[in-house]
Formats: sequence, structure tokens, C-alpha cells
Amino acid sequence: MASKFQVLLAGAGLLSCAVTIAAEQRVEIKSDPEGKHYIVERQGTSENPVLVTKRVGPDKSTHYMKRSIDCKNWKVRNLGEGPTPEAMNKGTPDPDISAIEEGSIPEHFARHVCPEPHPGSRP
Repeated sequence: MASKFQVLLAGAGLLSCAVTIAAEQRVEIKSDPEGKHYIVERQGTSENPVLVTKRVGPDKSTHYMKRSIDCKNWKVRNLGEGPTPEAMNKGTPDPDISAIEEGSIPEHFARHVCPEPHPGSRP
């Protein structure tokens, strides 16, 4: 069922594709207890989500990162990063996709959004 916001946008002719619109989701990152991490935006599919994440540091500094996650093969590719969404979108994507390392920040986000954990990941 479409949200009231999506219906409003569709009625105004502003919704051109299906995008999940939701409030920021907080994700606890055990390896970075000083930072507060959020999923700001989620696109793509359940097997290949594309996430925009935000980290707010103890000094209130903010850092955005866009990542593509391959849930089936447990890999990640950074698509851009910066102190603002605009800077993130102008960032240079990594040329290669990398394995998701155990205990890493990408692992925490992947475990949060992938339909089932990779067999080699810890419980």
C-alpha cells in the first residue's frame, strides 16, 4: 500500500519510479560505539540493495556514504561519500566490488538489510 506521501507525489506527477520513502533507521555498529549510524535511503532490490547511510560523530560531524550490497555473494561497493548528500553524489565510486569483512561497518548494514545472512558470516 502506498504511503500518503507517495500518493501525494503521484497525484502531483512527481513520482516517476518506485522508491521506498521512510524515516531514517538507526543501526547499531558495535565496532563504532562513538558514532550514530543511520540508513537514510534504500533503493535497489532485496538481493542487491543500494543504501545511503549517515554517521553522526560525537562532535556532531556528519558523513554520508552510498553503498551497493550484493547479498548473495556477500560483497559491497562504495559508490560515493562526503560530508553532505551533494558531496556524496559527486564522489567517485570504487572501481571494484569487495568482500564484506567480518566486523566491518558494511557487514552491520548488510546484516540489517539482506534477507538472510551469508553462510560464512557470524550469527
